[in-house]
Amino acid sequence: MAGRLKLSVLMPVFNEAPTIAEVVERVRAVPLAAKEGDPAFDADYENVLSGKYPLSRMLYIYVAKKPNEPLPPLIVEFLRFVLSKEGQQVVIKDGYLPLPAKVSAQMLAQTK
Repeated sequence: MAGRLKLSVLMPVFNEAPTIAEVVERVRAVPLAAKEGDPAFDADYENVLSGKYPLSRMLYIYVAKKPNEPLPPLIVEFLRFVLSKEGQQVVIKDGYLPLPAKVSAQMLAQTK
C-alpha cells in the first residue's frame, strides 16, 4: 500500500462503554494561543471572560414567544432562577463558568 497513510488509535479497554464522568475525569484544559507565536493563556475565568483564551463560547437560552406579548410566567421564573445566585451555583456545579454578576443583573432586569 505505497503512498497510503495508515492510522491506528489505541483506546483503553472497558467492559462497558465509559460514562461521561469517566471520560471527563481524564480531560484537562491546556493553555492556548490564538495563533502561532502569540502568548498562550490558561483556561481560567478571567482569561475566558476577557477573550484571551481563544477556545470558549457563550451558552445561550432561547425562548419562543409571540411578538408583542410578554413571556409566559413559567419561563420568566425559570430565567430568574438561572440568572439568580442559586442558578449560577448550578452552572458552576455542572462545570461551566458563571456569568459576571453585572451581566446577570442586566439580564434579570430584562425579565421584568
